[in-house]
Amino acid sequence: MGAPELSYLPRNYQFPRSAMTPLALPQVSMAVREAHGLAFGEYGHLVDRKNHAAFCLDAYEGGIIGDDALDWLTAYPNDYGLHLVTQEVVEAVESRLSFSKTGLIRGVKRRSKLLGTPAYELQPAAQKAMACIEAGLFTADAVADLVKMGPDCAYHLIQKVEQTLIDVTSADCPEMQKWLAMEVYGESFNVSAKMLHRFELPLPPTDCLDFQEVRVFLFKALDAMSSFLIHFHTPSTFMGVHSYDLNGYADAYGELKDRVRNSTPDELTSYLMETPVAQLPFETWALGFEDDDDRDEEIVAEAAYLLKEMDQLTQDTHFTLNHDQGANPSEEMRELIAQIGDSISAGSKFSSVLSVIKDAFEVCLHHADNKDRATSEHELTGSAEEGCGLFETLVVFVKDEYQSLESQALNSFDERVQGLCDIYISFPLDQELLSRQTRPILVKTQQCFALLQRITKSLEDLEHAQ
Repeated sequence: MGAPELSYLPRNYQFPRSAMTPLALPQVSMAVREAHGLAFGEYGHLVDRKNHAAFCLDAYEGGIIGDDALDWLTAYPNDYGLHLVTQEVVEAVESRLSFSKTGLIRGVKRRSKLLGTPAYELQPAAQKAMACIEAGLFTADAVADLVKMGPDCAYHLIQKVEQTLIDVTSADCPEMQKWLAMEVYGESFNVSAKMLHRFELPLPPTDCLDFQEVRVFLFKALDAMSSFLIHFHTPSTFMGVHSYDLNGYADAYGELKDRVRNSTPDELTSYLMETPVAQLPFETWALGFEDDDDRDEEIVAEAAYLLKEMDQLTQDTHFTLNHDQGANPSEEMRELIAQIGDSISAGSKFSSVLSVIKDAFEVCLHHADNKDRATSEHELTGSAEEGCGLFETLVVFVKDEYQSLESQALNSFDERVQGLCDIYISFPLDQELLSRQTRPILVKTQQCFALLQRITKSLEDLEHAQ
């Protein structure tokens, strides 16, 4: 504040005019009015002076608004004031009106459901339903009530077809729906992978000699399932000698198998470091070097360790059926079933596991006798010819073993599928292919998944019992 100005009268003085502060702005009311006027100018033409004034007068005389609402006209004696009074009337009228939602729209639930139901054409829906009936997936009686709905039955027929195919694929295996997404889309039944699904087998240590025979039966059964049901990944095909994602290591191991098996990790590292690249009998890029000058000992040591782990994996799990030309897999599986039966009859302490393995061989034998091997999904109508196959996302691991090899294979797999918009099979739903192709593969998928669940469960029970 300024210094006081003394008057001529003793002890009587006055203060000077206040300095300008945010709380004492000059002509603030005028500034606010001008701002409102500029903002209102954009839609002021909507004010109907005659009719809006009559509307407000009727409301005032009718007691809907009071004197305080008319204060706006005192503050703004223009179109803006009339606009504000009109708003007061509208809000007052709104506060006096209410509608009951109950019974406002008849059949609201039915109408909401109808509006939310996707539209399908009747003829294609009926054709898909007929194809399912002829394939034996359901009977005509099962859709009789739906057909009575007339043209509105199209959506419900599609739902019936979709749910039936889902049930065929995941019967007794609800866990499968965590792995696969399934839906009817257009003229096809699309099955896509949500994730890489793992089965981890808790096996006894390799020095448990009593289990060695069971181990051989087990991995031969997995090979049979991959050969005659669906092409899922066993440990050998995902990260072993038949691995696509570790094919560089698999090739190196194939060329150096005896050296890898008979060398220590340090000896193998020295061999890879000291041997000229031109003399190594495999392409070295997968092991982290391409010429003599760019070999890093730490990287080469890691490659040597992975080769040793692949050798151990091969010795522990690489037991397969005879796939040579002229081999008879049916006869081999019959012999294996007989041997397993003998072990069970002899009172093997692994009988529970052997029983499931025996069931797996019997399922595969049925398909082998019918010359019905697992179909390559890349050959199916409507599926991609290259990239990652759907069944490649189903992988069997040995629990807590070969973890470096597993990590390397998973990294390579991730790089391969990165950028793919979807991993799927599009199964045709036309009358001929539904019976001949779609249903058999869906049934085999269910059989394989169910057997892998049972095998894993039997091994887990064995682990807990010990």
